[in-house]
Amino acid sequence: MYRLLPEHDGNYGTDEMATNSISLKALRKFEDGFSRGNLVFEGSGNTFVSVFQNRIHHILDANGAFYDGAGNKGHAQKNQNISFNIIQPYSEGNKKGVYPTLVIRP
Repeated sequence: MYRLLPEHDGNYGTDEMATNSISLKALRKFEDGFSRGNLVFEGSGNTFVSVFQNRIHHILDANGAFYDGAGNKGHAQKNQNISFNIIQPYSEGNKKGVYPTLVIRP
């Protein structure tokens, strides 16, 4: 189980961040957890950092951050040909489900 529990009073000043922050490099060194200021971490720091980095990599990949113009398409590239239908069918009454008549004149 991995928990980062920074309890706070709503004041996130520079002192708060300095006291309750840790680099990923330093976090990797903890095997069973640690506490600093109001920050409490339980679990393997190395495992947490590895899983966290893999998750960030997956998010970047899924969103197309590694798209090179040909491969590694993500959501941003795959959804470029979407069209949206802003005309909706009637939602109630005897015409429910039928689209309204639309006349387009140039």
